[in-house]
Amino acid sequence: MQFYALDGNLPILASHAEKQRDYLCPECKSIVRVRSGPERQPHFYHPKAASQCHLHQKSAAHLQTQLAILRQLPADEGKMERSFPEISRIADVVWEKERIVFEIQYSPISLEEASSRCSDYKTAGFTPIWILHVRQFNRRKISASENFLRKTGAYYTNFNEKGHGEIFDQFEICKNRRRLFRGPALTLDLSQPKPFVLPEGVDLPQALKDRSHWPLGFCGDLLDCFLPEKTPSILGLERRFNRLPVGASVFQKVKQFYLAIFRIALEKACR
Repeated sequence: MQFYALDGNLPILASHAEKQRDYLCPECKSIVRVRSGPERQPHFYHPKAASQCHLHQKSAAHLQTQLAILRQLPADEGKMERSFPEISRIADVVWEKERIVFEIQYSPISLEEASSRCSDYKTAGFTPIWILHVRQFNRRKISASENFLRKTGAYYTNFNEKGHGEIFDQFEICKNRRRLFRGPALTLDLSQPKPFVLPEGVDLPQALKDRSHWPLGFCGDLLDCFLPEKTPSILGLERRFNRLPVGASVFQKVKQFYLAIFRIALEKACR
């Protein structure tokens, strides 16, 4: 279902649209109208068939994430469903002034497609930042595509169909494409991007070392919250955790004990 269209130059949700009124599809630029019913969620439809338009395939949660990103950007600087004809791509949200593409991934994606999209947007002169939805990602087992994106620039979101949720970063411990630990959610301010530069002369946790190729970071993310004076205690807890035989049931209580300590330490470090 298609849940938003354009009313002039402004995005409008289907739940706020008027029936029998013409709106504009942001992807194919043709006329769309809204319909709903007692057992039908409000959505836009094309009165005339538009086989090349794929906007109706996006979920309400996907749309709510797009709108959330757009609300964080300066007025009139963000654009949804921005077309890139030269690379045959349509980006979820683009920040034109900062040359940033925000790609929201709600469904599974292959490593080849993820790599191709990154390469295409870079060719067009834009930096891709991925927002991965927790319904598909951030699980214990890390897919090849998520593993790739974690090392190129990716955060997570849990927005639902009603628009409740957040876009966040986290501390994590991963080994052999297995996520052994997730820290508390670190809410992002996407309106404040900055070059991603790791501090020199500091023994960093692996979670930050894995990001050495990130082009950008944002206010509130793991690097922004990372305090050098807290490094020894955090690294010490990380090393103790990694030495635990995770698969041995006799050590589960010990493991949980260190997880609890680690969470408290990280929360203090991020204040």
